[in-house]
Amino acid sequence: MLPIIFLMSQAMAKVDLEGVDGIVADNVRQFLTLSTLPCTTRPSEVRRLFRRALPQIAEALEPFGYYRPEIEPNLDFSDAACWRASFRIRPGDPVLLQRVVTQVDGMSHARIDELIRNTPLRNGEVFEHQLYETFREKLLRLALDSGFLDATYTVRSVEVNEAKTGADITLTLRTGERYRIGTINNDVDFLNDQLMQRLVSITSGDWVERRQLGVVQQELVRSGYFSAVEIQSEPVADARLDISILATKQVPRELSVGAGVSSDLGIYVSSDYSNRLLNRRGHQFNGHVQVGTTEQEGQVEYRMPGGRPLLDWYSVYLGAKVVDSNDAIRTSAFNVGVRSSRSKGKWRVEPFLGLTLDRSDEPDRRSDLLALVPGVSFGFRQVKEGIRATGLTAQLEVAGASSSIISDATFARVSARAKTIFRVYQESRIILRGEAGYLQTATLERVPTNWRFFAGGDQSVRGFAYRTLGPTNADNEASGGEWLATGSVEFDIPVASSWSAAWFFDAGNVGTQGKFGGTWPTSTGFGVRWYSPLGPLRLDLALPLQGSEDTFRIHFNLGPDL
Repeated sequence: MLPIIFLMSQAMAKVDLEGVDGIVADNVRQFLTLSTLPCTTRPSEVRRLFRRALPQIAEALEPFGYYRPEIEPNLDFSDAACWRASFRIRPGDPVLLQRVVTQVDGMSHARIDELIRNTPLRNGEVFEHQLYETFREKLLRLALDSGFLDATYTVRSVEVNEAKTGADITLTLRTGERYRIGTINNDVDFLNDQLMQRLVSITSGDWVERRQLGVVQQELVRSGYFSAVEIQSEPVADARLDISILATKQVPRELSVGAGVSSDLGIYVSSDYSNRLLNRRGHQFNGHVQVGTTEQEGQVEYRMPGGRPLLDWYSVYLGAKVVDSNDAIRTSAFNVGVRSSRSKGKWRVEPFLGLTLDRSDEPDRRSDLLALVPGVSFGFRQVKEGIRATGLTAQLEVAGASSSIISDATFARVSARAKTIFRVYQESRIILRGEAGYLQTATLERVPTNWRFFAGGDQSVRGFAYRTLGPTNADNEASGGEWLATGSVEFDIPVASSWSAAWFFDAGNVGTQGKFGGTWPTSTGFGVRWYSPLGPLRLDLALPLQGSEDTFRIHFNLGPDL
């Protein structure tokens, strides 16, 4: 039989501190060896460490500016079970800064000068060691990061006067020469030199900024051409820093297959294929196919990097889409076009030129409509990612066509949509969504359905079937309109780490020119949200209040909030 051993933790003696609290008391206990002893410690050892307690407490108080404490110690062995120690501490007045001198010996730099101007070390303030050490390290690190690679302190002194009432600080930073970027070498042979020069956002002769070197590394990884990037630097003569870029090629081809279900699209399967590196100029190919019970679509796109490859692209695309949602006219659209995408900060601008061939199947007739549509799209995105994202996304698009240039109709179209999510209490959120659009034309029936307005469904007015709101044809199928206005407010309330309950109210409609009145479709309802590893899964029970003969409708979909 194996022996059973009972281990019992030793009781710790009690050490009381009076007169200090918070982080000051915590620091005193860190310095105080006596506070680590158990009750079973020999009395002689307790007394030896008790004699060392006063200098330990005094040393623990100095980082907070207390250099003249009064301490009354007491050691008690009257309790046979355990000894006890107590210290009554009067920290006294803290040491104040009398004279602070921070100077730079060498080239001036705006960020260094600004840091010195905003120093927390000011005459008359309490002398705290941690503030001093943090500022001193931050100033040196800023100099090094700004390209003064030989920066060092020639004077670094702290003097507390004899009365221990005041302190003087003197810091002299010698910067030395500021380095410039020297030769930039890279071992990338699968991209041409012109593209690499556009990908690397530094050039020979630039001032060295360590932060910028980190940005270059991140940008190269984000480009999608590389699986790993290492940037090495070596100081050379004449205050130059040579740069070497070591990169590993990313696997260029990627194929993904997925499936899903939503109340708008029904059951669907999708596949995406991409080739990130068609040639040494960095051209890319993307393909997407999705087949569902309501929609079938496919598109291929050939992309070419622009002047700023991470932000600017040019592309040629070809696609087809079939929509058959029972209560709306069946349409088939074929698109070919060119577009460019340019980003700056949170904004994105996309000019485009597309040729649309649209086939509509209506009662007793089939129409083929053609439109050559130039336009531009402006996008804004500011999102804080997470399980429950917050932020704002918005898009404005302006487009048009002329019957004198390849098109069957003349029209001008403007549309806008926005969605914002913000927290109101802890993790609870309010979700606001809106969409508006206007189509100016004299011949709506000649405008391809792809450029008309539709509403209803998961991402529009819930409680109504997909694309069913607005004008209808002779067969009572939605045929699209000339104006659109929808809005939604939703409250999302967490009930568990990955679950939320929601209440929402939606309203909106589609109409033709001059018909803005009448009854607007509205709905309200409740929903459940599950924040799955693939993204938020939403299940909504929507109750139409006006504009529908249905008593309720169930909506479900999977996708990001923003």
